[in-house]
Amino acid sequence: MSGLSIQTKSLSRALSAVLMLSMVACTGIGSSLRSPSVSLIGVVPTSVTLDRQVFDLTLRFSNPNSIPIPIVGGEASLSLNGLNVATGSLADAVTLPSGGTTDATFSVTTSFGRGVGLAAELLANGTASARYELSMVADVGITGLGRVRFEDEGRIELGWEAIAVPGRR
Repeated sequence: MSGLSIQTKSLSRALSAVLMLSMVACTGIGSSLRSPSVSLIGVVPTSVTLDRQVFDLTLRFSNPNSIPIPIVGGEASLSLNGLNVATGSLADAVTLPSGGTTDATFSVTTSFGRGVGLAAELLANGTASARYELSMVADVGITGLGRVRFEDEGRIELGWEAIAVPGRR
């Protein structure tokens, strides 16, 4: 009976050691990763109705790490001239290539009231240019990393056709 007790204790210690090594390995991966960056490179209206407008935000992700990083979901919020005008989610999962860049599309929706507020602000300023702030939280498909926050800000030219951020294409 004591032989069984020793084997059970040995097995329990081995499993504990494996679990601790796994946690250390995950922690090591997470702590050695550098944060990817994101830039807003385009805004394209896809649907305009009386009660809401839908835009596709094209985002460029840059991954400085030596491993690819899968983004499996996330939410984005877009403010123009300090007015939170649109929120939305990632259209499709995307993998950020190691040491490279990739573009992804977020679909965002704004209400009629927010659209009117922005239009009034732009008309009052006499410009089709707006200061933007992009805030995004992405779900990373690497165990132990969870959610990653991205931020970007700059100026954007607003127009009737495809809208692009100057100098970002």
